[in-house]
Amino acid sequence: MKKIGAIVAVTMAVGLSSAFVLNVPAADAPIVPVVDAQIGYLLGGTRNGKWIDDKDTARSLKGGEPYRVYGTSSRLGETTGSKTRTDEAPCEQTHWVRLQRNYNGVLAVGGKWNALPRRYRAQSTQQKVYRDEVARTLRQRGIKNPKVNITQHWRVDLEGDGVEEVLLTATNYKGMKSGPYSISANAGAGEYSIVMLRKVVNGKVQNIPIAGEVYPKAKVFNAPNAYTLAGVYDLNGDGKMEIVVNSNYYEGGATSVFEVQGGAVKEVIASGCGA
Repeated sequence: MKKIGAIVAVTMAVGLSSAFVLNVPAADAPIVPVVDAQIGYLLGGTRNGKWIDDKDTARSLKGGEPYRVYGTSSRLGETTGSKTRTDEAPCEQTHWVRLQRNYNGVLAVGGKWNALPRRYRAQSTQQKVYRDEVARTLRQRGIKNPKVNITQHWRVDLEGDGVEEVLLTATNYKGMKSGPYSISANAGAGEYSIVMLRKVVNGKVQNIPIAGEVYPKAKVFNAPNAYTLAGVYDLNGDGKMEIVVNSNYYEGGATSVFEVQGGAVKEVIASGCGA
């Protein structure tokens, strides 16, 4: 498989002569799974707010687990999921979950909290200030005269502090006119696909890279990826929202979840399939 891009305490009161409380160890809390509702990838999960990879999450699923399915801006409905399965090579390490109903959603989340506490607002992709920032980022990565093509511009309060962040996607591949899977197996000079975050850190606005690939020079048969924002959700129940990114190349793709921590972004769970 092609390498993926660049990532309750339960109490019980028992009535005896005097009631006592039994605390179940945190490690025994169930893992809450996260599934790509469009394709079926098991991305991983969380336990007590901590991230669990797809392999360990798969071991915990028996089938019949309940999920809430989310679109980009609303909760669509509830369903259940199957026990995980794997396929033959080249995706033998990918774990899949079949949802009884996917509602044409983006993600299915096993948790009982609201995974969509705040919604993003789509903005114009032609605003000069952001076109200039994308151009500056690409020049810093070696493209002297970049052709700026912003494809997504979202504003959203990721941390619930009343301050909105800006998410930008910019892609320039010749083969993208008919969809992401039409991208060439080769990268041309000056081509790129990036996802970036603009965020106030210590009183200053910073451009923080999330995912992407930039090609100052042409490369042959390197299978470049195209990146797109899929949504923003609170996937571990801490009130802060993670960023979900899809990546596709000419014969495969992946879905990744990124957590924002101050001025840093980290991929926390992910899965994909491709030759």
